[in-house]
Amino acid sequence: MATKVCFDISTLSSGSRHRGIGMYALTLAKAFAKIQPRPADLEIYLALGRGLALRVVPLPDDPAWIEAEALRGKPVPYTVYYATKQTVALARLMAEGVDLVHAAEPKGACFPPRCRTIVTCHDIIPAVLGPPYRSRFTPAWVSAAVATARYRLPDHVIAISAYTRSDLERVTGISRDRVSVVHHGVDASVFHLDKGPHEAARIRAIAGERPYFLYVGGFDERKQVPELIAAFARAARDLDHALVIAGRIGRNERAPIERAVAAAGAKERVVLAGFVSAEDLPALYRGATAHVMPSTYEGFGMTVLEAFACGCPVIAARTSSVPEIAGDAALFVPPGDTDALSEAIGRVALEESLRRSLTERGLARAAQFTWERCAAETLDVYRSVLGR
Repeated sequence: MATKVCFDISTLSSGSRHRGIGMYALTLAKAFAKIQPRPADLEIYLALGRGLALRVVPLPDDPAWIEAEALRGKPVPYTVYYATKQTVALARLMAEGVDLVHAAEPKGACFPPRCRTIVTCHDIIPAVLGPPYRSRFTPAWVSAAVATARYRLPDHVIAISAYTRSDLERVTGISRDRVSVVHHGVDASVFHLDKGPHEAARIRAIAGERPYFLYVGGFDERKQVPELIAAFARAARDLDHALVIAGRIGRNERAPIERAVAAAGAKERVVLAGFVSAEDLPALYRGATAHVMPSTYEGFGMTVLEAFACGCPVIAARTSSVPEIAGDAALFVPPGDTDALSEAIGRVALEESLRRSLTERGLARAAQFTWERCAAETLDVYRSVLGR
């Protein structure tokens, strides 16, 4: 008789739908739906929806249905989301009689009685980096205690990188046998070499006429965007390139970016593209001279794989999980070293053989990370936790 397991993706009803957590929940659920034939030993369910409409449903065959249902309606406030998880979600899971529930993130995760539980850990940045990622009035031991409670309460944890697992072990004291590493995949149906219709015109509409380096991501302190602007401006004295910065800039984040552009004298060379649609982002990768990721801390570093899959060379800081994910396929610089970053930008712009080598290695590296593999390894974790 098949054992009932439920992947809880109701986090997509909250603001997490716009973050890496949401991408993980949705893409893994869709990868589960594509598994054929279905495993005989596991009966897979999904928990999705928001408020009183949250429900537990058998895994459908249609990935598009999952996306439509999971993203229905606007995200609810986190207070509503947390309350729903501990009432409606808990009741639905208990009524369905699931034997194992896997929460896509720990916040708000519910733990039905007599049910095995798994949560996915994406990072524990507040406990590791401190302010501004936690209030300066919050002691380090409080953040560590919160992380410990979140990850030692469930039966098992899936970490998205070995680096994240090492952080978990160090901060929470959790034993290694209770944490499994399952890497993300990269969606080859979205991120690939094949150009779309009118791609050159779409790129020009965002990036302008110059060749360009591309940054994709957030703008908090660890992302090092002002430092990237300074390094690029130094290299750009000998180049004709622009720097395209893609990502929604928050109200409190814009001033430091604009100050960095002004200080570097790079107003004509830096393009603040803002939010870039899922349709246009792969084209930007394909058209870029390189993707630059100077971040000093990443739980995984998804944009590295996205760039690789699109044939885009990558320059990255050698820190946290990035070397684990990029392997030998990126051009690495020491974290926080703007001189080295500037030199790397210049090298990639001027050395065609280096760009070609990085592209070839990147494509090979991206091919090792698939959501099909992620789904299969996640099901193996379920079996292990269930004692199969």
